[in-house]
Amino acid sequence: MSFSILIGILILLSVPTLLFLGYIRARPIPGIPYWPDGHILWGDIPRLDKAMKEHDSVMWGIDETARALGPISQLRLGPLGRVVIIADLQEIESLLLRRHASLERDSAN
Repeated sequence: MSFSILIGILILLSVPTLLFLGYIRARPIPGIPYWPDGHILWGDIPRLDKAMKEHDSVMWGIDETARALGPISQLRLGPLGRVVIIADLQEIESLLLRRHASLERDSAN
């Protein structure tokens, strides 16, 4: 097999792979603060793993996110998982009693 055919096959296989990885990357929910330095595919899982190893608790990583990013923030857990953290009692009360319509978004957004 010639070298040019091998390069062509490699390019044909890598383009769909890169497009697929770009499609499934961990995307944040718009308008909610998040860690911008998260892994492109795994999101904030490495950050939580580090917190688990250093402090023997994932909750330390979640608390640190709430302290650093504000009362409403998010963690990206891989390509399909997102967790919104609401760490302020007044925000929780406001969402549940007065702004409950904003919680009724389509899950695709």
